[in-house]
Amino acid sequence: MHFRPFPVLTIIAVPALAALIALGVWQSQRAGWKAELITQFEQAAKAEPLLPEAALCGQTPKPGEVVAPPQGVGPSLRMFGHASDGAAGWRLFQAVDLSCGAILAETGFEALAIGGPGGMPPPAPERRLIAIWSRLGLPSR
Repeated sequence: MHFRPFPVLTIIAVPALAALIALGVWQSQRAGWKAELITQFEQAAKAEPLLPEAALCGQTPKPGEVVAPPQGVGPSLRMFGHASDGAAGWRLFQAVDLSCGAILAETGFEALAIGGPGGMPPPAPERRLIAIWSRLGLPSR
């Protein structure tokens, strides 16, 4: 008995093998790229946060840079929303004046007190930068 491969299967198998080798090389390069991104993310997480003036007025923060939450003054704007744990309540926002304009920053969260005085206490306030309002020609205070 002699080995006689079908020519059609050989013609199909050679390009398929080449494609599989190319995909393997691509996956290997992609794994190196992802490892580099993880290293960059870890370095950015350890970096000191930027001050709001430096981050918003000086230059646009680079991806991965941490921005310190600004300190709001004046009355709070309340908007219905959800906390990071899914609890319903009021998200609190305050205007913050900077040298290049004004921003609206989230300064806290008040959970809804459903069920009377025995309800759950509100969680610790979360501070996040959520929107930038700059160069709108608004009068400064």
